[in-house]
Amino acid sequence: MKKILLCLFCGLAWISQVSAQTAVPAGAGSYASFPPVAQATGQTGDFINKRPIYVADNKRNLPVPTNDWWTDLVVNGKNAGSLWAYPLVLDPDPRGLKLFFPTKLFSQGTGMNMDYGGGITIGADGYEPTTAVAKEWTDWGLVISMPDSSGEKNMEVTSAHGVPFTWVETKPTRRAFRSRLTFPERCM
Repeated sequence: MKKILLCLFCGLAWISQVSAQTAVPAGAGSYASFPPVAQATGQTGDFINKRPIYVADNKRNLPVPTNDWWTDLVVNGKNAGSLWAYPLVLDPDPRGLKLFFPTKLFSQGTGMNMDYGGGITIGADGYEPTTAVAKEWTDWGLVISMPDSSGEKNMEVTSAHGVPFTWVETKPTRRAFRSRLTFPERCM
């Protein structure tokens, strides 16, 4: 009986070591090598393990912030909702980029909404980005890359939290891209 219990104990100890998480060093801290097994099943497991992450290929094996103003980009790519960089709001769109300057913020219990103080849409004829990914990031800033399927056109958007401007670079040239200003009806 003692041998059976000893074998059972050793087997369980070995199994727990095989499936144990390891700490992956990241700067002065670390993160778990994979989600806890108990939480990685069913819908939660599918969400954690199978959902695409919209970051540049060279960033895929690095830690990605998930509590920042641009987290929706990482989860939803070009279909991300409004990215609140304050004072500007960026909106990656299936045809380009929309920038807004909100004049009034209000909450409806499920998130922030705004009165639009006008905006600008940047895009080009025939330009439909296939994705929008976080190319680079810092504590406050973000570079979004928005290539099209041909690889001939790309828009890179640089913005930072608390900065009242956004830098947009386009490939191949500025002439291929267009912008359109919009204003709220009360201003017209």
